[in-house]
Amino acid sequence: MRTQAGDSGDGQFPLNVTTAGNTATLMTGLITTRVAGTIYTDGQLAIYRVDQVLQPLQIFASRSSGPAPAPEKSRKAADVAENSKACLALNNFALFASSVLMAFALSL
Repeated sequence: MRTQAGDSGDGQFPLNVTTAGNTATLMTGLITTRVAGTIYTDGQLAIYRVDQVLQPLQIFASRSSGPAPAPEKSRKAADVAENSKACLALNNFALFASSVLMAFALSL
């Protein structure tokens, strides 16, 4: 089977095609599938149906050497947490001040 499949150079997507009898197998490095039928053919072009989506190794392979780092708190979330602490402190101060004023007023 002649193919216009990619090269293995940088930015290329290699496709290995093997045949055995009437069966053609396609391998991308991640996916191995077979030619399941013919969609279109004329004297110069043939389009085949395959059993699985062909996923090139260069695009779909995991390049991660470990787990991804945990996302940092967004600045907005940090601001909300800081504002909540400030509001709580202000509320506590207001309660303290009102109780001091109340105690002062009762002592007169």
